[in-house]
Amino acid sequence: MSYGLHKKFCSCLLYDIFVHRRSHNEHLNNLKQVLLVLSNNHLFANSGKCTFCVNMVIFLVFVVNKNGVHVDP
Repeated sequence: MSYGLHKKFCSCLLYDIFVHRRSHNEHLNNLKQVLLVLSNNHLFANSGKCTFCVNMVIFLVFVVNKNGVHVDP
């Protein structure tokens, strides 16, 4: 995305988009902005492959959570 969102709260890598923030309300707001950018550019998220509002994700060999990024044991 070249809309500056990635510098604030969004990280993109190939087909994955991570939307991150500390508060739940801010996170929902950020999700809405990302989905609007996708929609405005005729791109869409596959809801079957999406995970929303979780405290931890495993990406490649990393665990990403509120404590940071760590190698998945």
